[in-house]
Amino acid sequence: MALFQPYDLFLHKKDTVETKNIKIDLLEFNRGQIAGLPANTRFIRDEEFENLKKSIQDYPEMLNLREILVAPYRKKYVVIAGNMRLRACLDLNFAEVPCKVLPKDTTIDKLRAYTIKDNVSHGKWDFSMLTEWDPVELGQWNLDIPNVSDIDIDKFFEQDTKEKDDTTKTITCPHCNETIEL
Repeated sequence: MALFQPYDLFLHKKDTVETKNIKIDLLEFNRGQIAGLPANTRFIRDEEFENLKKSIQDYPEMLNLREILVAPYRKKYVVIAGNMRLRACLDLNFAEVPCKVLPKDTTIDKLRAYTIKDNVSHGKWDFSMLTEWDPVELGQWNLDIPNVSDIDIDKFFEQDTKEKDDTTKTITCPHCNETIEL
């Protein structure tokens, strides 16, 4: 029995996604060069970029588990998802990187969706469950854990001056500015 291929849900039989290593000089950052596809809106700086590079150096096999998603364009490939990984690989002097190559006839609507959906986080961390993990390892893996000692509990739960009515009150988190109704 054949294994389920998630791409089969979205692509016709002739439109297969190819996985292959591509020379890095054939890859272009998404700068909006494909008509209808805006430039990549994600960026990475300084410590986060160094952490990404270290992650790739420590676990290069992850690139094969989550390839850079590319679309063919004028004898090269435009990165649809993985622009930051490409930047890190360039900085690390990789000669080639594993890529998933979308079919040439992939619609602009799908390219736009893939570009954003690749960077959307659908879940939240259960920080109470993360206490079972080694915090040093979590830090090495670049999991950003809020430092509760930095939170002024009194200020966090301080009532906002705005009151909806006599029974509803709002507070604003001093760290994320999220307003919560009580």
